[in-house]
Amino acid sequence: MDSVNSTLTLIQGRNLSNESVMLCNPFDYPSPFEIYAVLCPAIALLTLFTNILVIVVFTKKHLLSPTSVLLIGLAVGDILAGNIISPPYIYAYGIADLGQPLPYPMCLFYDYGSILAALFHQVSVWITMALGIQRYVVVAFPIAGRRICTIKKSVLWVIVINIATLLMYSITFFTSTYESVEIDGKSLCVCKENPHFSEVVQIYSILRSVFGQLVPCAVLSVTTILLVQRLHATKTQMARIRACDNRERERKDNRSMRRTSYMVIIIVLCFLLAEIPNGCYFLFKAMRMSVLSYEADLMISTVLNVLVYAVNHINFWIYVFLSRHFRRSLKKILRLDALFQFCRKGNWKLDSHTTTYFSNSQGDPFYVKGTERSTASYQI
Repeated sequence: MDSVNSTLTLIQGRNLSNESVMLCNPFDYPSPFEIYAVLCPAIALLTLFTNILVIVVFTKKHLLSPTSVLLIGLAVGDILAGNIISPPYIYAYGIADLGQPLPYPMCLFYDYGSILAALFHQVSVWITMALGIQRYVVVAFPIAGRRICTIKKSVLWVIVINIATLLMYSITFFTSTYESVEIDGKSLCVCKENPHFSEVVQIYSILRSVFGQLVPCAVLSVTTILLVQRLHATKTQMARIRACDNRERERKDNRSMRRTSYMVIIIVLCFLLAEIPNGCYFLFKAMRMSVLSYEADLMISTVLNVLVYAVNHINFWIYVFLSRHFRRSLKKILRLDALFQFCRKGNWKLDSHTTTYFSNSQGDPFYVKGTERSTASYQI
């Protein structure tokens, strides 16, 4: 998914007009057809279908909230990250002759598709970081969280993240130049490094690795630990008032907040599982510190890329198994009672409370209109 892992390599081409040319050739990944022409596009296609359902569900008026806005932005980023590069992958590793240079202009689609895939993956990374920060703020500071975390501000954050990512990746569109040449009657692509950017590419790659992957991972690790500690403290407080009948609504609001928080924590943990090794690997590559052989390097790249594809897809199933209201809305859309009956049976502990109160449609992403509100504690 990362542009360093996906951009075209250069191989020595045949002599043309007494000049040696460099022809664009995709990486010689292990099992390229099975992984990059079949497995990765299949996962990306499944992610497309499931995340469209996520977007449809979360845009429902009764589920729209500051958290669901970020989840919608995350779903869009995951869709684009996987599916933009899938057609070039299918062509390069499934249709074209393996080991042969790509024709012009397919090399442009492959290279720019890799850059765009990395760009939208970066959008998902920063939105996930915003999701973790937002969740900690609304749990640790429930009163201030009502003012800080609103739907409008979540939309603004998604827009800012997309603009900032586009600016950060803009330089990668100009680091190489491409020309078409005729060799044996075929229009092939000559790849050249842009001399105007050659001196800054390594510095840029290091900075992008640090601020694009490692810093978000560090921030999410800290906020997740603090969030777990805060949830534990909140659980202790709720245990003290468990015997008070007149505070039943507050306890129900707290249960709703905790369920949403646990869902966010699982999303963040899955994200960190893929991004920490991916960020470290990218940094080593950017600093040219890799001591691995070429074959081992490609093997690690393949494992990390498949892991990123899988994590991008798994969010949908986290919503399905951890949110009763998401399942209900999805069931109404798909009319698949049998599937969700099975999910409910498999998660009976999470659904043991038959009634859940939500404090505000501006709050929890699974708020239901018409439920009572608690003035004692505002939860998002």
